[in-house]
Amino acid sequence: MELRMAKMEAEHASRAMQDKQASLEEMQMEIDLVTKASAKANNRAAKGEEIANTLKSDRQKVHELEAQVQALQEWALASAESKRLTQERCNILENKLKQTQGRPIEGDDSEKLLFSKNGSMVIGAGDQGFQIFELGQHAAEVDARF
Repeated sequence: MELRMAKMEAEHASRAMQDKQASLEEMQMEIDLVTKASAKANNRAAKGEEIANTLKSDRQKVHELEAQVQALQEWALASAESKRLTQERCNILENKLKQTQGRPIEGDDSEKLLFSKNGSMVIGAGDQGFQIFELGQHAAEVDARF
C-alpha cells in the first residue's frame, strides 16, 4: 500500500510537474509574443520618428523654396519694369533721332532700313518680297558709320 501511495504521489508530482512545464511553456510563448510585439512597436515608432523628422525637413525645404519663389517673383517684376523703362528710353531716343533727321515723329513705321556696315548695297527683306537699294548719300544721313 505504501508502494501504491508512493506511486500515486509520484504520478501526482509528475502531473504537477507536467502542468508547471506546460504553464512555463505557455508563459515563455507569451513572453516571446510580447517581445516580438515590442520589437515591432519600437520599429514602427522609429519609422514614425524618422517620417516626422523628414516631414519637418520637408517643411523647412518648402519654406526655403517659397522664399526663393518670392525673391524670383520680385526679380521678375523688377526685370519687367526695367525692360519697360528701357523700351521707353529707346522710343525717346528714336524720336530724337527722327527729329534730328527731319522725319516726322508720328510717321509711317512700316519703313524698314536694313544695311550692312561693310557693304555698298542694302538688301531689304519684307513680308511679301524683297528689293535691293544702293547705298548712297541716304546711308550717310541715316548712320554716320558710312
